[in-house]
Amino acid sequence: MSTMKNLTYITMVAAAALVLASCEDKNRVDVKKDAAALPFTLPASMKLETIVANDFVKHRNYAAQAMKRQGLTCTVKFTYPTEYSDIDVLRTLQRKFLAYGLSEEAAAALPDHFTAPAEASDVKPTLWQRLFGKKAAAPTIATTNSLLSDWIKEYIRGLLAEWNKEFQAINSKDNPVESWLRERHADVLFANDALLQLRVWHLDNTGAEQGSTTVSVHLFDLATAKEFSQADIFNADSAEKIRDLVIPGLLEYWNVVRELVTDTKATWERTASLQELQTILKDYKKHKTAKAPRTREIPLPELDAEGNVPFNKDAVWTPSTSFAIAPEGIVVLYSEGELGSRTLGSPEITIPFAAILPHLREGTPVHDLAKTRGVVISH
Repeated sequence: MSTMKNLTYITMVAAAALVLASCEDKNRVDVKKDAAALPFTLPASMKLETIVANDFVKHRNYAAQAMKRQGLTCTVKFTYPTEYSDIDVLRTLQRKFLAYGLSEEAAAALPDHFTAPAEASDVKPTLWQRLFGKKAAAPTIATTNSLLSDWIKEYIRGLLAEWNKEFQAINSKDNPVESWLRERHADVLFANDALLQLRVWHLDNTGAEQGSTTVSVHLFDLATAKEFSQADIFNADSAEKIRDLVIPGLLEYWNVVRELVTDTKATWERTASLQELQTILKDYKKHKTAKAPRTREIPLPELDAEGNVPFNKDAVWTPSTSFAIAPEGIVVLYSEGELGSRTLGSPEITIPFAAILPHLREGTPVHDLAKTRGVVISH
């Protein structure tokens, strides 16, 4: 009987040790073969894949008092095209996605094509060899996509390892780091037979007093892989009118944020748009309860003496302002601090196609899209 108790005790201790070990160091890289649910219909000529990678390492607490969220937390969500009817356009797009979503180094390192490994023993093994072995059959067209996925997964694993080393280099007994957070999100916001659009969202909070959130959007012509600039899409003399369309949405965005923070315990994604925030607020009022407790502090925009939200009106629409295409209109996006105070957040404001159509350059795929989805408004 005593022996059984001892065995039970040892089993419980071993299980507890495994649980603790899993809490100390979690690293997972998964590939989702199917693209996430999209608010648009993906053209038949294209296929997407999403790679999600998470790394959490809870380092030992050097401080006398426990620190909240001490350790390293990293997230990479990377969506990219795996198939397209034009192979040259596809390869250019893949490199562009890597450059914007991860780094220029990632784009430069992507092989032109996957070939059978060299047989010479003195040649350094390639990534393909390391993954599949020297005697594996040479890749075919059917396996190229999976090899590309494996290559990107391997690159992301190395990226997470570099970030981990960067954290360890600054975290010490004399100078413990409370929180080290880094996120990279590359999402496809829109695609049709003529256009493909990538949104990149980067968050860095790596031990500094304040982190930074940056947003950029990249629109590509699927016929040539050319990246459209703002000047390619909008009329040059429409800047002031576009600014007047955006400002009411910005003010409404901050009003909704203030009401959510003041009157609810709701939580939302950092990339939430005005429409998403309005839905959360409406749902909260209807059910009188939040779906989940708030997991982070959300700073409120400051008010001036007249009770208005102060922001830089000149920065509302500039030649470098990011814009995106949505099924219902043009979305204007901002990085943290781009409009002034960091407490203004990273708003996303949608202008319906009917309102933005007069300010789009005729003859572009965006104008053609707006023309079919919006109501024509005379100049």
